[in-house]
Amino acid sequence: MNPSAGRAWRLPATCALLALSLSSCGTTDTVDVPPPVLSDGLEELTTSDPSPTTEPSVTPEAEPEVTKDPEPAPTQSEAPAEAPAPSETSAPRDPTGTAEDQVDRSQDPARPAPPDGSTTEPTDDASPATPSSGDIADVTGRTSSKALTPMAGGWRTDSGVVLEDVVIDDDVTFAGDDVTLRNVRINGEVIFRGDGAVLADSEVGALSLSGTTDFHGRGIEIFGATGRDGVHITSDSGRASDVVLEDVWVHSPKVTPTSHYDGIQVRGVDNLVMRRLHIDLGPREPQHNAALYLQDAQGGNQDVLVEDSTFLGGGYVMYIFAEDVKVRRSTMGQGNWGHLYPRSPLSSFSEFDDNVTVGGDALELGSEPGGAAFVAREAR
Repeated sequence: MNPSAGRAWRLPATCALLALSLSSCGTTDTVDVPPPVLSDGLEELTTSDPSPTTEPSVTPEAEPEVTKDPEPAPTQSEAPAEAPAPSETSAPRDPTGTAEDQVDRSQDPARPAPPDGSTTEPTDDASPATPSSGDIADVTGRTSSKALTPMAGGWRTDSGVVLEDVVIDDDVTFAGDDVTLRNVRINGEVIFRGDGAVLADSEVGALSLSGTTDFHGRGIEIFGATGRDGVHITSDSGRASDVVLEDVWVHSPKVTPTSHYDGIQVRGVDNLVMRRLHIDLGPREPQHNAALYLQDAQGGNQDVLVEDSTFLGGGYVMYIFAEDVKVRRSTMGQGNWGHLYPRSPLSSFSEFDDNVTVGGDALELGSEPGGAAFVAREAR
């Protein structure tokens, strides 16, 4: 037989057998097939008829685009539309590493860029040399000539401690009450969490107050600690109140690619007094936010007094979100985009008297096309 003919005969026979097999299956018979089982052992839901308690399926709306927090420091060409949002995680860092006390400075709010239509070029020197910079150096820092005794940093809980003529080469946190530090040098950040503390005639990399009441700092040079603000005041662990800073020199910020820097950042305080401060951020860096930032966070800021002080540098020199702010006899550099962040409410100020630019022109509260501003009036 021709092999190809044999294949032709077998094909119809095979098809007939297949048809006979299919006809033997009754349409009334059902086969229970178990639903597929997921990898975690749960049965996959295959029915299309939901039970009465099943919530209807809703197509999710497209999420709006948001700026993530934290975000890298913006370049001068960036222009976010909203004022900086406060971070709820900017409590001072616990050097012991306890999670609840850790600080992530990168979570702090990003620097807003100038409003639409403004220039990213400074219209005045953001950090001009002023005669007061020499004066402030004479009244801040250690006044003792004694040799310094090394001391370990870390977390200290003793109350009533008095420390003089010591040097600490790391961060240190004082959690006890009535702690006094005089003529000390701390080459990291010093954090006070207790009440009734005094820091006098000393040199520190950075100063933070966390929920502190009745703090008095005077004659302090703050020379910069990597990734930290110059002064950081927050009500994260209790209400910060009755804080006095006098004769304080903040300079030489040490920023990182993801940090932002304020000469003084305040996140919740009642009754803050600042006299004879000299805040100089130095040459402009994208991470520089403001010389003074009163942020609406941790219960807000009330009753703030600034007298006889100098503020230089930042994107804007000041961001003011507070109640009952009095600014008297103070000097302000131009900042990169201006003196005052335009979305700062003018109602924050209860007094603004005898304040001038570095060039001696009088400053007044007012408005410009972008919003609120300290308006300069040329001296005559």
